Amino acid sequence: MTILIAKNQTISNIILKDLSSIIVPGSGQVNLTDNFSVTEIQLAADLNAEIVAGNIIFNDGSVDLTTEESLTISEPVVSKTETDISIFTTTLVPDSDWDDSDTATVGKSFAINSYVQNTITGALYRCEDATTGAAVWNIVVQERL
Repeated sequence: MTILIAKNQTISNIILKDLSSIIVPGSGQVNLTDNFSVTEIQLAADLNAEIVAGNIIFNDGSVDLTTEESLTISEPVVSKTETDISIFTTTLVPDSDWDDSDTATVGKSFAINSYVQNTITGALYRCEDATTGAAVWNIVVQERL
């Protein structure tokens, strides 16, 4: 199971209206994945703005992520709409054959910044390079068993 904990880096409470007005207490934290999917968390524009401002970082359940690492999770909402975000769910793990012309393997082609979430482990992967036959996928949220 994926764990994403929002950690408030300020002394003031932060209200995330895009996530049902959940409150991240000043200098405190809240486990977002207790109530929201990774997709809902990624689509929360106000959460992304707080991360960009350095007010919130993520913890994956074992370690605090840097602001930059936290942005790799929330980044899709910066300049895209919900319909522009590609999050493909599957029981498989993406590999280098999953590229811009991979309709044979999974019935879908991928582009840079496409996301794949493994439905068994919860791991979330982002396509960094969609070169045919040599795609590069980086894990942005570790799997939780």
